[in-house]
Amino acid sequence: MHEDERAEALFVLKEGAVELLTTVNDDFELPIAILRNPGDCTGTSSLVAPHEYSLSARCAENGTLFAIQQADLKHLMLEDHELGCTIMKNLAQHLLDRLKETRQELKIHFKT
Repeated sequence: MHEDERAEALFVLKEGAVELLTTVNDDFELPIAILRNPGDCTGTSSLVAPHEYSLSARCAENGTLFAIQQADLKHLMLEDHELGCTIMKNLAQHLLDRLKETRQELKIHFKT
């Protein structure tokens, strides 16, 4: 999974660790988070337009990820509306948590 590439899958961590990072000025990789808990996910950009990954990911420890293809997930969500609502509710909570984390980081870095 690479930043700015087309997001075609959602990834769920089974075991191990995955580092999420962003590239700054085309030459510096800035770590954003490390996924360590089974069930942690990345690739949520596959669920919403413009369907481009906003971060890159790399293995931080040997492990296993489940990849759920965007088309398969969309099909499941359309067939089972309750599942679709649950997934989108969880996505909204996930994005809200990331926003809160980002705000906390900004407060730390720009404290006067």
